Amino acid sequence: MFVYINESLFLHVTGIPCSDPGIPRYGGRNPKPNKDGKYKYGTRILFTCHRGYTLMGYSSSICQKSGKWSKVRPKCIG
Repeated sequence: MFVYINESLFLHVTGIPCSDPGIPRYGGRNPKPNKDGKYKYGTRILFTCHRGYTLMGYSSSICQKSGKWSKVRPKCIG
């Protein structure tokens, strides 16, 4: 059973949504954000590069409870 007390407590328990980290130039990311352009706490996104480009950085990042991503968006170098 869940009892909603207030927004501050709710965000503390569920985590703050993360903003869209964007898409690497010449690449992609999956999954897409929700209709508000946000990701839920705990969501893992995967970054890829188009054919002929190499991913420089981490290929995935996780939305943390603080609303920040665990890793920065990588770059695609070609």
